[in-house]
Amino acid sequence: MPRTHRPSPALVFSLTVSAGLLAAVSLWARHRPPGRWERDLFALVNQIPGPVGPALVLVMQLGAYPAVLVAAAGAVAARRIGLARDLLIAGNLAYWSAVLCKALVARERPAAFLADVRFHDTVTGRFGYPSGHVSVVTALAVVLAPALPARPRGLVWLAVAAVGTARIYVGAHLPVDVLGGFLVGWLAASLTRLIVGDVGPGESAGRLRQVLLGRGVEVAELTPVPGDARGSRPWQVTTTDGRRLFVKVTGGRQRDADWLYKLYRRLRYRDIADEPPYVTAKQKNEHEAYLLLLAERAGVRTPALVTTAVDAVGDALLVQEFVPGRPLGALDAAELGPDVLDDVCRQVARLHRAGLAHRDLRAANVLITDSSAWLVDLGFGTEPASADQQARDLVELLVTLAAPAGVRPAVDAAIRQLGAGPVADTLRWLQPALLSRAGRALVEAHPGLLADLHDEIARRCPGRQDRLARVVRITRRDVFLLVMLGLLVHFLLPQLGRVRAALHAMLHADPLAVAGALLASAATYLLSALVLRSAAAGRVPLGRTVAVQVAASFVNRLAPGAIGGAALSVRYLRQQGLPVPAAAPPSRWTGSRASSPSACCCPSCCRSCAVRAGTW
Repeated sequence: MPRTHRPSPALVFSLTVSAGLLAAVSLWARHRPPGRWERDLFALVNQIPGPVGPALVLVMQLGAYPAVLVAAAGAVAARRIGLARDLLIAGNLAYWSAVLCKALVARERPAAFLADVRFHDTVTGRFGYPSGHVSVVTALAVVLAPALPARPRGLVWLAVAAVGTARIYVGAHLPVDVLGGFLVGWLAASLTRLIVGDVGPGESAGRLRQVLLGRGVEVAELTPVPGDARGSRPWQVTTTDGRRLFVKVTGGRQRDADWLYKLYRRLRYRDIADEPPYVTAKQKNEHEAYLLLLAERAGVRTPALVTTAVDAVGDALLVQEFVPGRPLGALDAAELGPDVLDDVCRQVARLHRAGLAHRDLRAANVLITDSSAWLVDLGFGTEPASADQQARDLVELLVTLAAPAGVRPAVDAAIRQLGAGPVADTLRWLQPALLSRAGRALVEAHPGLLADLHDEIARRCPGRQDRLARVVRITRRDVFLLVMLGLLVHFLLPQLGRVRAALHAMLHADPLAVAGALLASAATYLLSALVLRSAAAGRVPLGRTVAVQVAASFVNRLAPGAIGGAALSVRYLRQQGLPVPAAAPPSRWTGSRASSPSACCCPSCCRSCAVRAGTW
């Protein structure tokens, strides 16, 4: 069974969230006894009356270790050897991980905290967190659910909830123990996917043949299509009558990746206006089919839509006519003549005039046959599209065309087919943040490409606003400032306990002495600024220089040896236009300032050294 070992975004997210939540809940369970809500919930479940209790005890065995072997044997009987292997790995990982967590957290069972526990079954072992039964059944469920049809999946998750309830009912676990067991099972199933790799296209070949046959398509040959296929599993189909089709299969993992990708874009960028993440694969295919029909009606050259379908496990199929073309990225400059460039831009112009935006015009989504261009993969497109969305669309296209064909031919073709106005609208959006990964790779491979495009468009369309739009919501500078703020809080928080003692001493001290000390301390910053201003021959403003000296004193509390204050002063002098020799003379960084404060040209350093020497 073909599998890929490259972790998908959904798998990375699952690993991160499950591990993070497990660590947080485990720390909470280790250091805190059960609260009132946990005690009340335990009492409510532990005292369930009637015949429901014995049934729960029976269902509870679905989380026992033998259930792992039974599930694997059932998969072997169904000739699903890969599934049997995954169930064995996930079940054992969950079981032994729960054993390890019990030893590390050492949270005792309910009887150690509560006096009125009712035992409805034998409970062995001292520690209760996390629930091993819930860990095992959750791991099995996460692995098994994607391999089942849609309806039985609900029963799988109902079994997980029943096992968790049963473990509370028999008096073996508190509610937080059950939550910990669920997280251990989730993490174990995620680790299994990481170990064995995500399922490749080979597993769905049989189902794909059956679904196509149900749509009247008799398959003679079925071949996976290699290449840059984000968000789907592409196939090439040859029918018994010699017809060639292209089939795009979208499943739950592509849906998860779409959610994560669009969440990332929503957090990172301003006014990105993506289509909402799709809830089901069928919904995504219906959206793309709708855009294909609109584009075809507008005269855009796109592969004809044949049919759509959904298979037994919820994967959605989009079937189109196969286009025997080459991706734009596979062509060299000699093959990208004016006719090809014009036709590519002509198809995009028709798309935009119909009120659509492709939103993913990278080289893999433009196919060339002879001199004809085909636009494919409209799944990320939008309708109706705003002028800004279409301008961003054109930015990706210009980069895709200009990298192999040259800046001037690409801009010429775009102006001929779309007009000078839409091309000029791209000036605000010519920035790497708006490009796809493939577009950014082209920009990195051709240094100065965006600047050359900007200059050429500005030359051809004079008088247009070319100030870059703010599109990034969170920059590297923002992340750096947040990290620095966290470090500042970390270093200064322990000193807050001394504030009360300092205020108490000031309130009970002589007011004149306190005022004098504060004025003297403030004067040191003013004198330091005057010294620095004199050394710079009056080329720095006094007020701002005083503020820099105050900041330097705080920086020196974090950086050893007053280096932080010296660096801040040097940076300030450089910003004021002083050359490097004047802003940072060699004596500033020598050891002479420790023995002779006057040898250092940085007033903040001088003050620090003099205070240590007792001469300030």
